[in-house]
Amino acid sequence: MLSTIYLIILFLFLLVFTFYLSKEILRILREERLIKISSVQTKKTTQTVNKQQNLELINLYLYRKIFDAAIYELNFGIKNFDYDEKELSILYYLLGQSYDNLGIENTAFQKYSQALEINPINEQSVLQIVKKLVKDKKYNSAIKKCEYFLQGSPNNERIKDKLKELNNKSLIC
Repeated sequence: MLSTIYLIILFLFLLVFTFYLSKEILRILREERLIKISSVQTKKTTQTVNKQQNLELINLYLYRKIFDAAIYELNFGIKNFDYDEKELSILYYLLGQSYDNLGIENTAFQKYSQALEINPINEQSVLQIVKKLVKDKKYNSAIKKCEYFLQGSPNNERIKDKLKELNNKSLIC
């Protein structure tokens, strides 16, 4: 009886282990396929990347922290596919993040600004812009940016908290 229970537990463990192992193998194979498609695309052959594959490549490169390749794919996607305003704003935000990770702060700031122009209630872009303005000790500009954002999204607690923090800093300085 005890050996039967032991075998059942062992079988269940092996079943779970096999499931997670096969899931990881499928993820790796999918990434390899995407990388192969991307390399074929850069060689200018007839095979092209569709919108979904482009987004998957962006995700892959960002996950693997290959920011220069992510920037290439983000720019490719922005120029070649139709996105709604919210999606486009997110792509510009991701461009800003990629440039930030490469240490190219001015270009990152421009991309965050473009994201905000497209979608004025892109919270992450506002926070990054405000972070840069605070770093440059431009507290009044950061406060104005938060206030402008709150006109379009008055219930955003993160921006309200940031505005309170900035008002306190500007009083101290």
